[in-house]
Amino acid sequence: MAQVVLENLCKSFPARPGQKSATTAQPLLTASGAISPAATSQSASGAAQSILKHVNLTIADGEFMVLVGPSGCGKSTLLRLIAGLETPTLGSIWVGDRHVNDLPPKARDIAMVFQSYALYPHMTVYNNLAFGLRRTGSQTKDSKPSFAAQIANAFTRMLPKALSAQSKQEQAVNQTVRRVAQMLELEPLLDRYPKQLSGGQKQRVALGRAMARNPQVFLMDEPLSNLDAKLRAQTRAQIVQLQRQLGTTTIYVTHDQTEAMTMGDRIAVLNAGEIQQIAAPLELYQKPANRFVAEFIGSPPMNFINVVVKEGTHLVHPHFNLTLPQVWTSVLQPYVGKAITLGVRPEHFSVTTRSAQTLPVEVVLVEALGHETYLSCLLGIETPYLQARTSPQQVVQRGDQIGLAIHPEQVHIFEAHSGVALFPT
Repeated sequence: MAQVVLENLCKSFPARPGQKSATTAQPLLTASGAISPAATSQSASGAAQSILKHVNLTIADGEFMVLVGPSGCGKSTLLRLIAGLETPTLGSIWVGDRHVNDLPPKARDIAMVFQSYALYPHMTVYNNLAFGLRRTGSQTKDSKPSFAAQIANAFTRMLPKALSAQSKQEQAVNQTVRRVAQMLELEPLLDRYPKQLSGGQKQRVALGRAMARNPQVFLMDEPLSNLDAKLRAQTRAQIVQLQRQLGTTTIYVTHDQTEAMTMGDRIAVLNAGEIQQIAAPLELYQKPANRFVAEFIGSPPMNFINVVVKEGTHLVHPHFNLTLPQVWTSVLQPYVGKAITLGVRPEHFSVTTRSAQTLPVEVVLVEALGHETYLSCLLGIETPYLQARTSPQQVVQRGDQIGLAIHPEQVHIFEAHSGVALFPT
């Protein structure tokens, strides 16, 4: 096991012919203070498309780190850089005490689980699990078997055990495969081929192939995206349990914030190639660093309403007024007379009758889920709709004119232009 450290990591790709760069590249400095040659040429030509921008991240030994963000934010590219499948434009990658920038993927002691499973269709489950072990030959300390022994083993591998010529290395491979298959409940499937497996079974085989190598780091690139909802939840719990059991440093990429919140020890939220915030799941939810994180983490997402700060902690909107607790006084003082953004999560609304302190809304959609009900409401002519969560016992119908009361102690405040979060003192 090992920690993974990313220092000032950048990645740019050349633009396609005729494509203009979206932004002007800035010269990038190396650790010695010199300007990177690659960065200089990119700045001069303006043709490079920047995917990752000065990413700094430390994943502790044994930690389950989740990288989450919208499509195209650079999550998979970051994973491929760690695996050695892409070359960084700038920066350093450390696995344990080794600087791995110049090491090929096979020398990094990293195992990757792909979104597409990437199983060998002509091999049984057993041989898919054993393939990496046979290639590395790392499961035994004995010397490498002779050429004749390798030939005998290869030609008799498919025969019954009594007739096969198993070297000590192959015996060690067999023990490892059986142990991993038992952990993932794959023992009845070892003689099947990938085409005979369900999606969930294929995913477990792909996971088992990575586990069998006993690497220092697991990399997982949206491994559950091809599964149905029920199987996704089941496999999600299985992956977390196995990671806790093995204690292997794991970096997990997903665009699903539910997976991120339920699986990760910590979560790194990415957007447009930059890390927005790194924190534990509940801290991300309760104290988002900016509007992007607040909107991305949570389902349904946080509601945002533009208001103006009056004296003290008084917020004014054309349709309602709201007074915040006194802890906000010093925070809001510089913004008196200015616009800010009020953030309210759906569960921090209460359905009530209309008054000057409530939001006068019209219900345009009711989503009854059984254990809870979500309301989509229109506040004046503002769009998008506000989302509110209520109990199933509270009967609300489409077209109802209701009031939404805000829990003032649960609100979030963001600067109107930068989107940076403000916190009470």
